[in-house]
Amino acid sequence: MRRRVSGLILLVFFLSLNASEPGEWQNGVDTCNAILDLIQERHPDPPPEKELVYASIRGILNRLDPHSYFLDPASFRSMFEDQHGNYFGIGTRIRSIDGRLTVIAPMEGTPAHRQGILPGDVISTIDGHPTREMSIDQAMKALRGSRGSTVTIIVEREGERHPLTFRMRRAEIPLATLTYSLLQPDAPEIGYIGLRTFGQTSPQEVRDALEALLEKGKLRGLVLDLRWNTGGSLAAAIELADMFLPPGRPIITLKGRSMERGFTSRKKQAWPDLKLVVLINRGSASSSEILAAALQEHERARILGSRSWGKGLVETVFTLPGKSAIALTTARYYTPRGRCLQREYGGADNLFGIRIPEDYDTNRQIPGGVIPDQLIADPRLSPTVANLITKGAFFQFSRRLLDKGLVVSNTMRIDSPLIAEFQSFLDEKNIPVTDSEIARKEIQREILRALLAMAISETAGYRVFLSHDPVNTAALAFLKSTARPKEPQS
Repeated sequence: MRRRVSGLILLVFFLSLNASEPGEWQNGVDTCNAILDLIQERHPDPPPEKELVYASIRGILNRLDPHSYFLDPASFRSMFEDQHGNYFGIGTRIRSIDGRLTVIAPMEGTPAHRQGILPGDVISTIDGHPTREMSIDQAMKALRGSRGSTVTIIVEREGERHPLTFRMRRAEIPLATLTYSLLQPDAPEIGYIGLRTFGQTSPQEVRDALEALLEKGKLRGLVLDLRWNTGGSLAAAIELADMFLPPGRPIITLKGRSMERGFTSRKKQAWPDLKLVVLINRGSASSSEILAAALQEHERARILGSRSWGKGLVETVFTLPGKSAIALTTARYYTPRGRCLQREYGGADNLFGIRIPEDYDTNRQIPGGVIPDQLIADPRLSPTVANLITKGAFFQFSRRLLDKGLVVSNTMRIDSPLIAEFQSFLDEKNIPVTDSEIARKEIQREILRALLAMAISETAGYRVFLSHDPVNTAALAFLKSTARPKEPQS
């Protein structure tokens, strides 16, 4: 342990001092060993060896750039699950509502679904541990485990006098990278696909989703939503670009101190007549930017939204002993036109890269990110509605209405009596609300969205959001126009 920690602390010292004199490396090793001897001999408490190692690694990487980072065993496992598209658990979407671990929905075909877990169920304990003391991350880790292992949860359900106990055997849970695939609510000739991250399964998921939409009728266009998609697999982004571009088009070039490699489209272009719009925002980064830039610079897609994050550094994941790993920056990304996607991130005084000028969205002289062809701000919730969502008001109110037998359909409207009932519900829960026309319209929308999501499907609820989303509305306007996709430029 001593040799490992000494080397780590040494690097923290030397990365900060930029030391390069011959002999300084060995002098640093000797100094670090002397410090560790003092800690072990004189510190009143036994030194926490693992914590010292992890803290030293994080200190090293913090001095390099904002995108090199350490993955402890739990983080490495989580990243592996996200990239490979599965994990082992019971299959619930959970959320903290009023400090209670609440099931938003069981996933179809999973142990939770088969055993009858319902939306609105409150998980009070996991394997005997009260969930009020857990964060969402802690609860998710407790619910997940190895294949075939068991977990026991106790559930409180409205209408049941006593808690319910479920003992479930963990199973493989598919972790889709695609969020929604649907025909647009106000334009059934236009498809919509949302992608939350880039994993190994993403290209096939998108292909399957698009083929399914095409089977429902002739599509005029597609909206590919990459908002809040922070990246993931580089290979997935390249393969997705390859699906939409003709052969022989440069997609991305990686340049590092010891390597340079370019990637070019190779396959026959799929769906060449399909018009394409890609949505991005400040939350779009890395692989999202690679795909958006390639489609934009070859004039294959129109990019709408706000300027992307500006993450153009390549991380290579190196495994370490103890089932941990580091993601180390090894190169930079360059677009087909030779532009680096990385924005300025500062140095040691700006470790997390938060340096965004006021005119970042419009000033092309500022490096980094993808600038949309059409700038449109994401929809913003009023403080009133944001507060109600945080408190789970719409979710709980919808659960109550459905328990009372309310019939829900895709054509239903939220009328004044239902709004009055919602106000009574808020009064009962002591949740204050500002009565303004803007808030009222948003409240009607969110009640409808929650009811459809709970009674019909999450996709049905999401259609309500899309019909009020100005970025999506602008995408529809473009796709409904007579303009055809331009032939990509050489």
